[in-house]
Formats: sequence, structure tokens, C-alpha cells
Amino acid sequence: MAGRNTKTNFDFFRLDTDFFSNKKIKALRRHFGSVGILTYLYILSYTYGNDGYYIRIDSVEEFAYDIAESIGNSNLTQIASVATDCINYLASRGEINKHLLDKGVISGESIQRHYIKMCLASKRKVEFIQEYQLVDTLEYPIEENPISSEEIAISSEEIPINSEDKQHIKLNKNKEDKVSKKEIKKENLQTYDEIFEDMGVSTRLKSCLIDFIRHLKTSFQVLMINSRLEKLIIKLDEKYGLDDVAKCKEVRRAIVNGYKRLECEEIT
Repeated sequence: MAGRNTKTNFDFFRLDTDFFSNKKIKALRRHFGSVGILTYLYILSYTYGNDGYYIRIDSVEEFAYDIAESIGNSNLTQIASVATDCINYLASRGEINKHLLDKGVISGESIQRHYIKMCLASKRKVEFIQEYQLVDTLEYPIEENPISSEEIAISSEEIPINSEDKQHIKLNKNKEDKVSKKEIKKENLQTYDEIFEDMGVSTRLKSCLIDFIRHLKTSFQVLMINSRLEKLIIKLDEKYGLDDVAKCKEVRRAIVNGYKRLECEEIT
């Protein structure tokens, strides 16, 4: 990866406080006990701490034994067997991508989505090895050239010193610019996928809206900001209620006709 920031791994990752009450984690515990939970946590820690969003392995069995050596202190063969079953179970449930696992790579959609969020939060450029990529990055408000906090900062050499009044005005303007950029960044930290989930958007409508977002970026070089997407979803609800078919027809019509806005966005 070229550019300003080539680091792909992270020193830490966020673990939600409801982790142990999550339905998927409860199912993992029922099937494999504490070894299942520790196996999953090991995979997450190893992934984010090394290549960021994937792990290359020689075989599931060998990787499972590495896990056993890290989380167990006795009966390593038995623990490795449980860890192997756990990995295969995660693949059968879609938490790990089965196609990549068969090629000796551990990764998954949820892993990659979380990786993108961490990159956005730390202002890193998001890049994937194409054959490993499972997530469409168009779902996320990713800038082509992310601005780091160092680049936002204004050098003192840029501030004119020929007048105290001019210097004061310049400093105040720079502060306002910084605040504005930070507010934009903060707003766009939430992903499109999170907005769809929070607002109860159906799978059918989500697919149409993603196509519309892609249409805006491709045809008009316009990035759908989060606040516009939220308002758009609300306006579609106000106009069509629970009729997702009608909502999708309006979105598809806008794409086919090359519109920059939907009809419901013109309603006041």
C-alpha cells in the first residue's frame, strides 16, 4: 500500500459490552463452551493485530493447535479438536467465509466491516486484497484521500504576522475550519449499514438504496452523506408507509432516468 499510512494492523479493537449476551456468542458457548468463545476472541485478536482483516493459515487443524497452545494449559489435542470444530462451525454460519477458508484464509464480512470502521476512526486509507474482499466499500462514506489530523492542523508559518488584527482573524478562521472538518468526519463515522439497521430498512430497500448511492458516486461524483440518507429513508416512509415495493420503484426509477435526487426529496 502506498501513501502516508501503510500500517494495516491495530494495537487494540473494540469489544461491545453486550458481547456475552449476543445471540451468536450464546450459540457458540452452547456448542463449544468456553473454548468456543476463546477461539473466536483469538481469531479476532490475531486478525486485527496482524494483517488487519484476514489470516493466512496452512490448515485449519494446525491453526487450531496454535489456538490451543495459546488458550489451554493441558489436553491441547482435545482443545485443538474443539477449536477445529468451532472454526468449521463459524464457517457454516457465515461468520468466517467458507470459500476463503478453503483457500487457506480466515476472514469474514463482519470482520471486514469492523476493520473498515477502525480505519475510518483512525483516518487510515482502506484497501483490500481484491481476492479477499467480501464487503462493498461503497456502503461506507470513505474518502478517496483521507485527511489525517496532522494535515488538518494549520502551520504557524501560514499565519500572517504583519498585523495583530489580521493574525487574530486568521486564527479564528482556522479554528472554525478545523471544527467544521471534524464535524463532517464525526458524522461520517457511522456506516451506511449501521444506518439501515438502526432505521429498520428491509433487505430489499437497502439493496436499492446502495445502488442509488453507487449511482450518485459514479454519475455525479457525489458522496451520500449520512444525514441525507437518514432524511431520505424518513421521506420514503412518510410517502409510502410500509410499501417497500413502491419505495424500491421510486429509487430504481431515479437510477434508470439518471436523476440526482429522488421524487420524495422534492416534497416539502
